[in-house]
Amino acid sequence: MQKTFAKFDQTIGLIEDFVAISALVFISIIVTVQVFFRYVLNSGILWSDEVITILMVSMVMFGVPAVTRRKLHTELHVFINFLSPPARYTVRCVTSLIGLAFLVLFFVAAARYAMDSKGMVTTVLRIPIEFFYAILPIGAFLTFYEYLKTVIVEIRSSSHR
Repeated sequence: MQKTFAKFDQTIGLIEDFVAISALVFISIIVTVQVFFRYVLNSGILWSDEVITILMVSMVMFGVPAVTRRKLHTELHVFINFLSPPARYTVRCVTSLIGLAFLVLFFVAAARYAMDSKGMVTTVLRIPIEFFYAILPIGAFLTFYEYLKTVIVEIRSSSHR
């Protein structure tokens, strides 16, 4: 069971990294081409703004869980390190609960937002918008998953002390 979960978890991590990095690469390429077209050829690429916006949202919504997985979010170490170990643990528990509650609210709001966009299409490419808005709840769910995993590890490690 643990081996299966580890494989599943590794696959989730690879997907998060792949989408975030691919989005950044494609944003860089499209922006470079757009600048070339605009300033050298005196023409623009109409669809570039739509695609870049979608890629930027994808990069953020898959990049946040990837950063959470690696524990690279900022933390107020200066404040927390002044506290006693029990107070430090309490502060971390409270902030974790607040973070998880926010992610649940964000997931619900993002899912509603995606569902409310049915029938809408992008201006230039005419692609259904709900496909792109679905990135928001997916990213919220992945962040919740990574954050919950981190909280569980923190609780287990503190109970062994």
